[in-house]
Amino acid sequence: MTSQWQQVARQDWSQAVEQRSVKVLLALPVVVILLSAYLYPVISQSPITTGRFGSFVRGLLRVVIPIVGVLLGYNAIVGDFESGSLLLMLSLPQRRRTIVFARYIARAGLLIIPTVIAVVAGAGLVVYPLGSFEPLSVLMLISIIAGFSATWVSVGVAASTLVATTRRALGLGFATVILFAIVWDTIENVLRGVLLSTDIISGRLPEPIQFVFALSPGNAFSTLITGFVDTTQEVTGAWYLSEWIAAIVLLAWVVGPLAIGVFRFERRDLQ
Repeated sequence: MTSQWQQVARQDWSQAVEQRSVKVLLALPVVVILLSAYLYPVISQSPITTGRFGSFVRGLLRVVIPIVGVLLGYNAIVGDFESGSLLLMLSLPQRRRTIVFARYIARAGLLIIPTVIAVVAGAGLVVYPLGSFEPLSVLMLISIIAGFSATWVSVGVAASTLVATTRRALGLGFATVILFAIVWDTIENVLRGVLLSTDIISGRLPEPIQFVFALSPGNAFSTLITGFVDTTQEVTGAWYLSEWIAAIVLLAWVVGPLAIGVFRFERRDLQ
């Protein structure tokens, strides 16, 4: 017998895939990955490997996936609240957390599945005709991109549970994207430039400060690519700057926003 969350997830999935806007959104990371896989062997120097491809494509994915993830998730709950269908849904024997979890699973799956397929196809473009296939690197790249995608859908769904209108949810979601995908790194670069110009540091920021900036989803994503995918690079520095800590950070970004959203949604007055 199908559980309640599976029924909600399947219904949400079916409704979402029929929308043209969703199809366009899902095409963005697919096009980015495939186009990057086509260009990488052409414009990069040897060795051409599927591991190094991860480092080649990560910069674009750090921008595209947050945008697509938030756009997929921001109306997951608040859209039904505005239309009034959420109250009807809650009149059935379904818990609020079940609805949030099911909507999250459906929308995360919408982003992860085509992205994973694109990575597999992209690996073929990288390898043919002279590239080197590194199966473990491809598996790790798939897992890391899936986790990064799940993170930003979580942010979008969480935003959808915290406010009363889709406009506010979209604003909150994109404010998070702007902060952690753009402003966060800008602050780091400015701070480093100031400290370099005043001779306080001679190279990198102090490791505790590096750790603060490493807490963003994008920087955790990059560290994971460097540590687990690109065999020509390695993560250096203190233990708390390692790829294993980055994995914990990214997992916290998946679970944290969703947990906050569920906590808030279960205590909201929906009348």
